[in-house]
Amino acid sequence: MKIYVALFRGINVGGKNILPMKELASVLGDLGAQNIKTYIQSGNAVFVSPEKDTLRLANNISMNEELKQRFMQEVLPYLSAEDDTSFWITAFDTLLSDVEALYPEKSKKQEIFLQIGACSHWLRPHQKRWTVSGGFAWPEGYLQKNQDHVKNSRGPIGGGLPELDWFVLAHWNREKKEWQLVAPKFFGKKRLVFRAALPTRTRRHRQAAIHTIWEPGSPEHPDKREVLLYGFRKRDQEWACVTTNRII
Repeated sequence: MKIYVALFRGINVGGKNILPMKELASVLGDLGAQNIKTYIQSGNAVFVSPEKDTLRLANNISMNEELKQRFMQEVLPYLSAEDDTSFWITAFDTLLSDVEALYPEKSKKQEIFLQIGACSHWLRPHQKRWTVSGGFAWPEGYLQKNQDHVKNSRGPIGGGLPELDWFVLAHWNREKKEWQLVAPKFFGKKRLVFRAALPTRTRRHRQAAIHTIWEPGSPEHPDKREVLLYGFRKRDQEWACVTTNRII
């Protein structure tokens, strides 16, 4: 294990390039770092890592952080004063970390996309509950249960996907082995899509539920849809994922 000192320039300066130190620690942890210590809001961190190649470690940190910064740049124009930006930062970090951890081996036959968007119209949010960790509104929408994620049109009420008001799209570049933000248009005859619907108006609440689904399947099971729900709570001004639930 080697001890590293990471110094990030231009972080949290003049209200730009906002990066909570908790999220920085999460980025480093995703890359195998341990005993992470950050200094105020400076973007400086000390940690130990099993990675012996300093240049490779620096490149991996840079790619992960650049993706998150670009994601927030794409998202911010869509967010209103009622949307909590810290929730979006935490949610994106959680979802990306889970995808990387659960599916480290990406498919070489299909194009893989992360479709992350906002939903403002949930199905009867106060009549159906997800009774875990204190309870959440059940994250279900109006789209037909077997509706193609591309068409995004309303169907019969009941058991449907949350309709996306807008979304940001990331694509796995097999050659560069990295996620890249792309125009909101799918391509490739064979593709796997991780679709995540995040609730709007999160400044009003201290909890939020996210609906995610792999369509038509995941990298591990390309022909089997997988639905995973995430529950987040805000405590001491910080959002955190407190529960997940896989739906068969």
